[in-house]
Amino acid sequence: MKVKSEAFAKTLIEFYPVLADKNEVIQHLYFSTRGNPRTDQLNLVQERFRLQRLPPVSIKEWSDKFTASYINENLPLFPEVDRVIQELKNRDYKLFLCSSVPQDDLEKTLLMYPISEHFELVLGTRDNGKFRKGIPHLTLVSERLHISMANIAFVGDSPDDVKGANEAGVFSIGKIDLRFEESREQ
Repeated sequence: MKVKSEAFAKTLIEFYPVLADKNEVIQHLYFSTRGNPRTDQLNLVQERFRLQRLPPVSIKEWSDKFTASYINENLPLFPEVDRVIQELKNRDYKLFLCSSVPQDDLEKTLLMYPISEHFELVLGTRDNGKFRKGIPHLTLVSERLHISMANIAFVGDSPDDVKGANEAGVFSIGKIDLRFEESREQ
């Protein structure tokens, strides 16, 4: 999360140099809205600082730079990921990945890790943020994997993940990040 919040602020400042002294505020906004599509987060910053909206081509350019700036960090997965995924597969769970990251960027990110073959579906945000985590993704998971919503468990690391799962009628497990004080409250 630290690397992504830094990348978010850095790339936004490239597009809006007027924000150069707002680095920490932008990182905090990113963290406090984690789990939302980045275009929603961009809109929040634009509204908060009364910035002119970027045209679609610039939004795509910014999004690509954002992904490139954290993808190049070669961040390791949590040490137990392989073991946990394998144990779930051994127990015949069908695994899927839902993310607020744009679909293309999510696929680029997954190429860096040897886990994508374990997922039956990998769903990122698309259609200008309309197809996203929560009800849209979970409905598709239910339909494609032939699993009722009542038999899906969604593990998330943000309050929006839990909210989206609950709105879809799906059991949710929220992982808090104790490095961030606000995480306990959320």
